[in-house]
Amino acid sequence: MSTGQREQREGPCNDNFYALRTLRFRFTGDGYGPSPRLPGSRERRTKVRNIQARTLFLTLVLLAACDAIDLPTPPAPAPSTPPTVFATELLGLVNEARARGHDCNTEGVFGAAGAVTLESLLTTAAQAHAEDMNKNDYFSHTGQDGSGIGERVDRTGYAWRLVGENIGSGYTDAAAVTADWLKSDGHCANLMKPDYLHMGVGKSGEVWVQVFGRPK
Repeated sequence: MSTGQREQREGPCNDNFYALRTLRFRFTGDGYGPSPRLPGSRERRTKVRNIQARTLFLTLVLLAACDAIDLPTPPAPAPSTPPTVFATELLGLVNEARARGHDCNTEGVFGAAGAVTLESLLTTAAQAHAEDMNKNDYFSHTGQDGSGIGERVDRTGYAWRLVGENIGSGYTDAAAVTADWLKSDGHCANLMKPDYLHMGVGKSGEVWVQVFGRPK
């Protein structure tokens, strides 16, 4: 319950608890203070006190078990979206736009272009930059270490002839960030350029990075 109160439960746990409490009271009186003087031989008194001790032990064990049963089960953490899901979705949207062609205003009109494919090294560069921007709360094509897109791609081992980058922030899904990239002349030109063959995608929080490349 949200108030922190425990709901009383019916069943074997409650039944056994009350039975053991009854036995404990029977042997020890109030169940908390020292036992009264028991009549009979010393051996009999020792035997009865042993029974008391075992009964009290079982009572404590049962109480602990009941408390454990009553503890609420913590909710399972929400599953995170695997990178391949949003990358595949973004790839589909990019290739749809490239197949149609697009007017990028000051950057010119682009006709239909061939599809790009996801490339793991470019994705490594994109993801690293997305995480760095999100973690350190900045938004720039220049990394905090002064690196540009070419240098970040070089670090991955991708031998490039042509490379470009789009970044976006504040978007929860691939459709929204792609729509805004297509409305921005420079981002649109990057997305539509027919020379690119590969694409990498990075996402951290609501920060998106898209890296295009053509190998040597």
